[in-house]
Amino acid sequence: MNQPQWNKKATTFLVALSTATIMVGCGGGSKTTTGGGSNTTAVNDSTSLPQIKIDASNQKQALATLFDSVDITTPQLPLSASASSDGSIQLANSTQTQLAKVLPNYKSLSRTPSGEPYTCNEGGSISASADGSASIISYDNCNEANTTTNGQLKVSYSETTKEIIYTMTDYSMVNKNSEYTTSSTTYTVSADNIKYSSTGKVTIDGETIEFDHYNYTLSLVDSKVNISVDGAVKTACIGNWIKVKTNQVMQLGDNTCPTAGEIEVQGDNSKLKVEFKSDKSISIYLNDALTQQYEDCNQMPESSGVCGE
Repeated sequence: MNQPQWNKKATTFLVALSTATIMVGCGGGSKTTTGGGSNTTAVNDSTSLPQIKIDASNQKQALATLFDSVDITTPQLPLSASASSDGSIQLANSTQTQLAKVLPNYKSLSRTPSGEPYTCNEGGSISASADGSASIISYDNCNEANTTTNGQLKVSYSETTKEIIYTMTDYSMVNKNSEYTTSSTTYTVSADNIKYSSTGKVTIDGETIEFDHYNYTLSLVDSKVNISVDGAVKTACIGNWIKVKTNQVMQLGDNTCPTAGEIEVQGDNSKLKVEFKSDKSISIYLNDALTQQYEDCNQMPESSGVCGE
């Protein structure tokens, strides 16, 4: 399972750049229309969640929570089952979100698994069925490599859009140091686009982040990486729910820090606006008043430094 980088804010953007490089290396183009505009329209269904008021006393914690959500809400994929020529289930190790291993296997992933349930190495089982051209993989306390997986994963591949689509239902992955659970997640991967919509929570080394109708999109446009996020998140650091909304996509070129974009963090009758500039500097506005400026993303608050203040 991915380990969050609690102490390096730029790691979020390094991961984005690395992922984009992987996608291009897998044969994708450098342009996509998804997420290519300068503005996004947020769709947030988390209207009934209690929100915390953002003010000068907790704006750093709200900012840290925003980037923690980008770091660790990524859906966690299990060992993916696919069919061999004799109809038996085989395991193709997609190693969670390491897309370099997922994308080359899209043809085998799109095949319908069949045959007897697979008995996992350390207990439990995997069974599979077909839903049209998609594969439905069910995990029943499957324990592999000290990780226990439960729930349902539907895997399909679109020849039209060249996308792998993972749909998770009542799904979880648990090991000694981490726990990922989601009631509902749709995770779509192509050569130049990654997007997911998810509700659930992640706990790593005792630190928990909850997310509700959280939407993430990473796309390649003219060799630049565009990132947008939207949804509700909650951590012990901030104490209650906040909502994040992308007013203008974050954009990364060759730098590890964004050079464009605007994200808004919404609280109870309050808001925090994060504005990324072309020189990599960042301006923070609390209720439209400028309160903080940073030279680049490396200077932004870190969870390890501000939580508990």
